[in-house]
Amino acid sequence: MSDVKPRKPAAGHATARPSRLEQLRRFGRVYRKLFLIVAPGSWGLIVAQLVLVAILALETLAQAGAQAGLVNALIAGDNRHAWILVGALLGVVLLWGALRTVRAFTERLFWFRLEERYNMALAEKMAAVDLAAHDDPRYKDLLARVREQGMWRAQSFMGDQTYSVLDALIRVVASVGAIAYFNPWVALVVLLATVPDFIAELRAGSDVWSIWGADTELRRRYFNAREYLERARDLVELRLFQTGRFFIELIGSLLGNFQAKQVGVERKKLRYDLGAGFLANLGIGAALAWFVRQALRGEIEPGTLIFLSASLFALHGAVASLFRELARVRTNYVFAAEIAQILDIRNEVVSKPGAPELPARETPWIVFDRVTFRYPGSNIDSLTDFSLDIPAGKKLALVGANGAGKTTVVRLLCRFYDPQKGRILVGGRDLRDLDLDSWHRTLAVLFQDFSRYTFPVEEAVAMGRDPANIDSAAVRAASKDADIDTFVQRYPKRYAQQLGRDFTDGVEPSGGQWQKLAIARVLYRKAKVMVLDEPTAAVDAESEMKIFEALEKLPDNQTVILISHRFSTVRQADEIVVIEDGKVSEQGSHEALLKLKGTYARLFSAQAEGYR
Repeated sequence: MSDVKPRKPAAGHATARPSRLEQLRRFGRVYRKLFLIVAPGSWGLIVAQLVLVAILALETLAQAGAQAGLVNALIAGDNRHAWILVGALLGVVLLWGALRTVRAFTERLFWFRLEERYNMALAEKMAAVDLAAHDDPRYKDLLARVREQGMWRAQSFMGDQTYSVLDALIRVVASVGAIAYFNPWVALVVLLATVPDFIAELRAGSDVWSIWGADTELRRRYFNAREYLERARDLVELRLFQTGRFFIELIGSLLGNFQAKQVGVERKKLRYDLGAGFLANLGIGAALAWFVRQALRGEIEPGTLIFLSASLFALHGAVASLFRELARVRTNYVFAAEIAQILDIRNEVVSKPGAPELPARETPWIVFDRVTFRYPGSNIDSLTDFSLDIPAGKKLALVGANGAGKTTVVRLLCRFYDPQKGRILVGGRDLRDLDLDSWHRTLAVLFQDFSRYTFPVEEAVAMGRDPANIDSAAVRAASKDADIDTFVQRYPKRYAQQLGRDFTDGVEPSGGQWQKLAIARVLYRKAKVMVLDEPTAAVDAESEMKIFEALEKLPDNQTVILISHRFSTVRQADEIVVIEDGKVSEQGSHEALLKLKGTYARLFSAQAEGYR
């Protein structure tokens, strides 16, 4: 399994088919990786299941052996041995019945363990993966397949299927040994007759995977369309614009197209299964006829014939089961391998080994030095030769048209991406040379697309800094500055009130109230560098005034970068920077830019005219 970089997370299908040996190596690497996730703390369960599977696999032959001996003893008139064998047969039934119950219990425990470990491993990886990965549709396709199929298939791959393969293998070896003891050629004929079963399952598995691999985007479109019927905010437009029938027909079309391909696979598999089953049963029939011929000639006892007959059917069932499970393992492997593929993603934006940390109490000077940046997959630069000085403690505003590059400046400042050219200096050091965690501790950022945490109010605010250790007094102070205390006090449980209507007794804040909660989180963080991207877009004028009064009271050693289309909110900044086409076109105070009579003056006048 090759390492996957976040900008190419789903490498797609290789142009040259890997050799069988390479396929086995990849299988081994995936299996080992997934096994090592669950193995720590699970060895007792693993060993117990191995022992139980090995014993249970011999049940059929143990019963057949006892029954054969009983028949032979009855024919010979040996009553003593007959009763002993009756006891043995009863013991087999009771013992194996109890072992099956215990096996089912350990299997469920192991399934729970697999679910817990794999979900935790995937959650940890998804929390850490570069944001650039989310710009790549192939990564989204990979996540979609894992979300829909990968997790339960990985659990089957590492859990019940592993033990099913082992169970079938033990039964094959035991049955072949029993039959080969009497006639090795008969054992070989039965084995060969079951090979078509394996080929049929293998082909079906390849067809299923090809559908899931090729049609992932179609599946994403299906789930995306269905979500419009599940979100209340979308249902409002859907009802008023009368587009419900459009979405219903779209969902039916997408799902129908996908399932039609699966039905085709099942029809093809039916033809293969019928042919394979006929050949396998033909082989069993020929072998059984051979042993009946021996019994009629007196070469074997009637009880032995019963044992061999049971062994033949056990061998046929075990081989068919083995091939079927191996084919299912292969099918589930390609899905499970995608979990390993996500876990193997290597981030490009990482701290260098031994990278120095930023001093916790210092506010750094920030410099964009001739930065050029282009988003992955784009052929247009978002920033071109962009330069900007942000002294420590500066209250800076960024303005410009949509798409000018303002949010890109913030994303680069957060080091969600690295520029293709130029550098960003923080405290005189290249940001790429600094410890990333210490830099993020220095930042408090509010994006336009902020998170809405459906937790109790206090926790939702405390998400800004270590929610496991909440400073209630600081939460209240930040809440007052963000003007949320007024509406929180009206909640029945105040700061303990659950947010979100999806939960019992939950309340749903308005759009403006959600934004104020996000502002409170940023203020609660008390970071040295604060970035606010359209922080009051959904806030009423009175609350906006209170929030900006709180921002003006921030310490002089706290840098604030404000992005806004409202010129009334940026005019109080120490400096205003106008960005056009990914470059700084104007820079200065509000008064200086008005005197310049450039882009800022024109936009300010146009906005002011709208209020007259």
